[in-house]
Order: sequence, then structure tokens, then C-alpha cells
Amino acid sequence: MLGMEDCRGGVSVEIEKTPTRTTSKLFLTRAAKADSGNYTCAPHDAQPATVHVHVVRGERVTCESDV
Repeated sequence: MLGMEDCRGGVSVEIEKTPTRTTSKLFLTRAAKADSGNYTCAPHDAQPATVHVHVVRGERVTCESDV
């Protein structure tokens, strides 16, 4: 579980709201294998969405999930 109280640093969330949807983006600076796992966005007024992040050395992949 990732909380705003995490001491890791380099973690930010960007939220964009429009009249028809809300998009959240999670940014992990200097991602490490320990950051691999499931990340879930669970807004109070919509179904949760989960993405699995697998950190592999030497690859740069972006993933975005709309909620």
C-alpha cells in the first residue's frame, strides 16, 4: 500500500478532472524492483482500477489507467 506518509520520496500523483472523467497518474522517480506490485486507484464515487507494475532494469515503460 502506498500512502502519502511514505518516506520513499520521488512519488507523486497527478489528477486531471474534466466534466466527463477524472484521470490519475502515478509517477515513481528512480523506480526500483521494490516498487513492483499492484497499484489501485479507488475513488469514492467510481469503481476502483488496478494496474500491475513490474520494474525491470534497463527498460522504460509507461502505463496509464483511466478511472
